[in-house]
Amino acid sequence: PEDKKQFGQLILQNNDILLNLINDLLDLSKIEAGYIEFNPIEVDLNNFFTDLYAMFSLRVNPGVELSCEIPDNRRIIIMDPKKLQQILNNYLSNAAKFTQKGSIRFGYKIQDNGVYFYVSDTGIGISEKNKKNVFARFQKLDSYAQGTGLGLSICKAIADAAHGKVGFNSEKGKGSTFWAWLPCEFQTKEKLNINA
Repeated sequence: PEDKKQFGQLILQNNDILLNLINDLLDLSKIEAGYIEFNPIEVDLNNFFTDLYAMFSLRVNPGVELSCEIPDNRRIIIMDPKKLQQILNNYLSNAAKFTQKGSIRFGYKIQDNGVYFYVSDTGIGISEKNKKNVFARFQKLDSYAQGTGLGLSICKAIADAAHGKVGFNSEKGKGSTFWAWLPCEFQTKEKLNINA
């Protein structure tokens, strides 16, 4: 029974990997063919980031501290939450994968008529020679790590389609900060029923 359980878990895990690969390929194909659709709705950023924290707090390695840095004031934006989550999921998944000790911090700030969000970690970092390929397709800086090497190229494609930007800062052995900036509309204080 124990062997059956172990094999069953292995099959499920490999099914998830295969499904993620297929979804990544489909997403990238749609984006490049110009079929990317944005469905903007009201997004409460503080609630959105709090939910992400709850989800990823179970996925970081033991001994790694996860912290969510969000402003005190509530901010509602008009944006496609699925696209926003796709970028942040990729950033946070990579941070969790490559950070064995230390911390992972993520958050957002309002900047230049849009939202700037980031994920900083104290993981393995990226060497100078690999930096130019980070957002390229099928680039895996660690061939033993799980993943397809498509996640960051999808992040860039989504940001480009939304007229936004992506980037990163990293130092080998000291960690990385991946960021994205996406333009968006903001709800007014009147609509939020907040006193000025």
